[in-house]
Amino acid sequence: MSCPLLVTCEWLQERLVKKDRPDVVVIDVSWSSTRDCQQDYLLQRIPSAQYVNVLDAKHSDVYPRAVPDAQVFAEHARRAGVNPSSHVVIYSNTEKAGYFLSGRGCWTFKYFGHDNVSILDGGLQRWLQLGYPTASGEEVTKPGSFKPVVNDQFRVPYESVRENQEKCSFQLVDTRPAKAFAESQIPGAVNLDMGNLIDEEKGIMKSPEEIRKLFSDVGIDLKGHVVTHCNSGMSSCTVAMAALLVGATNVGLFHGGLNEWKKRENK
Repeated sequence: MSCPLLVTCEWLQERLVKKDRPDVVVIDVSWSSTRDCQQDYLLQRIPSAQYVNVLDAKHSDVYPRAVPDAQVFAEHARRAGVNPSSHVVIYSNTEKAGYFLSGRGCWTFKYFGHDNVSILDGGLQRWLQLGYPTASGEEVTKPGSFKPVVNDQFRVPYESVRENQEKCSFQLVDTRPAKAFAESQIPGAVNLDMGNLIDEEKGIMKSPEEIRKLFSDVGIDLKGHVVTHCNSGMSSCTVAMAALLVGATNVGLFHGGLNEWKKRENK
């Protein structure tokens, strides 16, 4: 089964009303350093949604937003009812129409081998804007049988980024805001601010044509190998997923980003 990278709130609402897709598992991946997003989920969520903390990991100075251990993530996914055949629909209630976390959530599932995953375009904000119903409290579901199989294509290590300085074997895209990019950057990177992918007026992702132009305008050939990074592996996930959305087939993430680059280059 092949799932689209984006699904609309209208599509999901229809599925929930008709109950014609029992394979769909809706997951809230909201996270914030300033508020308890799991508590927010319990207060207001999309009906049937489960909560998964995709940042449940051992963080460090080098990886302040670390990737979970495979078995830890698998436990979360199974508890949420995810099976190998499940169509996982990710949403969040965070900035940039939810994409700041939903992109990371989508990337995490793909990294652990679950390709049947979509992002809910616009997140909870769009869902509420359209007046769709919500639920509260924890959703009880039957545990799934998800098994993680790491897909190394989706993660590029520091050593490869270092070698790329001479080999130029892939195109490096820094997804931080332009001001941050101007202040400090990895040599050879181009800048595509993740926020530029969002239609702020509509609160959803821009059209595929607009996204292709954003990549083209900074010199990125989507037919080649594209590697995204930010500071610590958050906004870069969304830009990586956007590249896949518009036809790129070889996309990776330098998860450690500028934070890891600086710490290891300055040793």
